[in-house]
Amino acid sequence: VTEGKEEGGFADLAETWKEAESDATQADLLFDIRQREGETAVWAEYNTDLFRPETVRRLLKMYGNLLEDIADRPDARVKELRMTNAAEQEKLVKEFNDTR
Repeated sequence: VTEGKEEGGFADLAETWKEAESDATQADLLFDIRQREGETAVWAEYNTDLFRPETVRRLLKMYGNLLEDIADRPDARVKELRMTNAAEQEKLVKEFNDTR
């Protein structure tokens, strides 16, 4: 098991990454979210042939952004909720959609 800690991870919380003890996964991408004793743990299991670690981190960050937006604006409609912050949105619109 490889383990490392990183500050400012998922939704600006402490982040611990562990490599699975098994080489196989039961699904291509699985998020397991649990709350216990006032703490929330998010576990991501993914097929490394299909996903890079940075892609899974970005998906987790988007999920954290979505949860924060729900907490900030509980009366917002689902279509109004954001998974990206302003800087990420700018990057998506300008860099990833540049078709020149």
